Amino acid sequence: MLIKNIALITSLTVSAVTASGAFTQANAAIFNVGGTNYDITTVSTTFNTSSSLLQSQPWWGSETLATTFATTVAGSFGFPNFGSFGPLFAWADSGGPNINAVVFFSTLGIRSSLRDRSVTFTYATATLANPTPVPESSSILGLGLIGLLGVVTRLKQPKQS
Repeated sequence: MLIKNIALITSLTVSAVTASGAFTQANAAIFNVGGTNYDITTVSTTFNTSSSLLQSQPWWGSETLATTFATTVAGSFGFPNFGSFGPLFAWADSGGPNINAVVFFSTLGIRSSLRDRSVTFTYATATLANPTPVPESSSILGLGLIGLLGVVTRLKQPKQS
């Protein structure tokens, strides 16, 4: 009976720890750039349709920063643009029919590129990655102790016939 109760407590404690977020799964879209974690995703759109979104990216206005992001991501998302280059890291509006972007080509590596603002491409977007909070070890220990206290209390109760 005692072994069965200990097994139950262990199971409940592991379930509580898992549910509380102490164990996290890796997300392939999280990239560290300059010491900061970003959740980088892609969107298939035209610059004309999504200019507000694309101009709000951390690399907007900086070819150097766009290059840093593109180099970090490289071919991680495959080559969704015509099967030969990765997502565009748009960094400037040239004022004409094109926008400036940095892109990772499957055969050429990182290159600056002018792209038609009215053609649908796959663009990169980024948000700051929020790490999942990990409960303090004292919280996990407390959950285990509460479960153990319950078993001890139950064992001390006289058996009813």
